[in-house]
Amino acid sequence: MFFSKVISAAVAVVFVGQAVAVPMPMPLRRHVESRELGAFETIQAYKRADINTLPAEVAAMSKNGEIVPFSNKQKRAETDVNTLPAEVAAMSKDGQIVPFSNKQKRADDVNTLPAEVAAMSKNGEIVPFSNKQKRADNDVNTLPAEVAAMSKNGEIVPFSNKQKRADADVNTLPAEVAAMSKNGQIVPFSNKQKRAEDINTLPAEVAAMSKNGQIVPFSNN
Repeated sequence: MFFSKVISAAVAVVFVGQAVAVPMPMPLRRHVESRELGAFETIQAYKRADINTLPAEVAAMSKNGEIVPFSNKQKRAETDVNTLPAEVAAMSKDGQIVPFSNKQKRADDVNTLPAEVAAMSKNGEIVPFSNKQKRADNDVNTLPAEVAAMSKNGEIVPFSNKQKRADADVNTLPAEVAAMSKNGQIVPFSNKQKRAEDINTLPAEVAAMSKNGQIVPFSNN
């Protein structure tokens, strides 16, 4: 095998040498020898013209497809400049910036009542809160806080339940006894159905896999 590869490489070298040794025609050789390596020049078609060569601190803009220093000969209208002091509120009036003024009087919708007085709106005015509608007595729970309450016939009364709980619904088994429901009753847990052989009994250090529904040691053939 190795010998055949050596023979193939030797034959390839012979053919390459023959190709290199072929004499070049004289005119072509003179043309190649007369050429001298020169500096590469950028092809004009690919020369980039959108490079900003201005200093970073000079604002720039595009003009006629070139990047030039920014200039704007259009003068800004004096009415567009806010010459009022910073502490003076301003507004626009007839296209000019003027001090803020509002001659429209505010409606009587300001709450002048003390903060501790409940207020409400009546006929469009803010007045002290009042409610002449008396609350129904049966809507107020007058029972002590420790007494459970319920509604009965629209009234709040002490809680009562005359319906007796079924004995079968109460778990009377000790807390340590597992329980289950059977035929509507709570009974000790039991399960006569045998578990399938899906328990891994192999040691923890033995890799396991499933084969034909059984857990067996891992193997990969």
